[in-house]
Amino acid sequence: IVRNVLEGGQIRIVKSASNVDKADANTQAKIEAIEKAVNGAVFGVYKLENGEYVEVDKITTGTYYNNGQVEYGVGYSSPNAKLEFGKTYYVIEIKAPAGYAVDSTPKEVTLTNDKKQEVLKWTNYPTVSITLTKVDSIDANKTLSNAEFALYEYDEETGKKVGERINDTTGKNKTGSNGTITFAGLKP
Repeated sequence: IVRNVLEGGQIRIVKSASNVDKADANTQAKIEAIEKAVNGAVFGVYKLENGEYVEVDKITTGTYYNNGQVEYGVGYSSPNAKLEFGKTYYVIEIKAPAGYAVDSTPKEVTLTNDKKQEVLKWTNYPTVSITLTKVDSIDANKTLSNAEFALYEYDEETGKKVGERINDTTGKNKTGSNGTITFAGLKP
């Protein structure tokens, strides 16, 4: 009797951060900074059906111990996802660690009998904030409240705005009583 058993492949995520060196984990404070920067990212694993992304798995990065070595910012697809060989999957970051920007660029993966595990690498970049102060045109020491601002992401190549209006930290998009407005959590 011959049985055909479907063997599934695996996706491994390795997360790094632009502002932390994982090789420098020699003190508790540095280890905590590394874990904060790379652990807790969430990725969706999708397949395309009728032109739509259909989620088949989620991967969350964390700390793993592999052959006596500590690995930070690593995540694996679930064996229950049953990722099939020869099928194409798309991996998209859907949540970044706190203080870091999401990179939602899809990465394409096709697993094969020869390549049962695909390793994908992502780099985290810290988010930035912009604080603007609205002042009177005659008296620069006088700040103005209730001035409305609109912030958009722009495509550098086309010079056109991309996406929806970005809200400030209050959601009102107007300067407060001190004349300032802050936009936080922005991609660098």
